[in-house]
Amino acid sequence: MDEKAYYIRASVQNLSRYTAKNCRAYLVMIEYEVTPGRYRIIHQDPIPLDWAFLGCVQLDVLPKMKFHFDIFSVSNFEDRMIPRTRPPAAIWLMNLASIGKYRYKVIVAGENINPVSTSITFYWGGSFNDIKPENFSDYHF
Repeated sequence: MDEKAYYIRASVQNLSRYTAKNCRAYLVMIEYEVTPGRYRIIHQDPIPLDWAFLGCVQLDVLPKMKFHFDIFSVSNFEDRMIPRTRPPAAIWLMNLASIGKYRYKVIVAGENINPVSTSITFYWGGSFNDIKPENFSDYHF
């Protein structure tokens, strides 16, 4: 069987006339919905995320340029959500196993910019085959 994976990504675009220096994307919080509208914090500490295809580096974002970063991935071999942080946190293997709704909060920050943040809410059905566009909500900067 061929390995397949979904990478859940966000993007950031520099709308300024100036280069945004040494930018990094961070995962700052993961929450699990325990009852409708009420979340339990699973993780609350900034950990760097990978830029898509570039890895975990500081990046200068030139004016009008857009870059994507990976928030989490799911592969058909593992059937689990894997936050794309560096370093990875082993405790998430257990804490992200429950079926239900998760909210990931991320921030992009740099030397000469105001940080920007967003969140993505995602229903995890427990397997790779459950990944569908309708499982996502609240995804915007």
